[in-house]
Amino acid sequence: MQGKQTKERELLIYDVIESAVSGDMLAVSEVVEHYRNYILKLSTRKYVDSYGKVSYVVDEVLRGNLENKLMIKILNFKL
Repeated sequence: MQGKQTKERELLIYDVIESAVSGDMLAVSEVVEHYRNYILKLSTRKYVDSYGKVSYVVDEVLRGNLENKLMIKILNFKL
């Protein structure tokens, strides 16, 4: 039985989180960048063209909304 492989990912440094929560926009950008791949995965949509060809595209409006929500949550987060 083959197990599911997971990619080991580095955690955000506490100082970056603390700076982001206090409003440092550079740190907020770093946190958003850390979650970029996850946000892209959540905002990917299946698209079927008029010939029936299936492709996957990023819904840019949804991606932007998810990034904005993340930034709001970061700034409202209590340590």
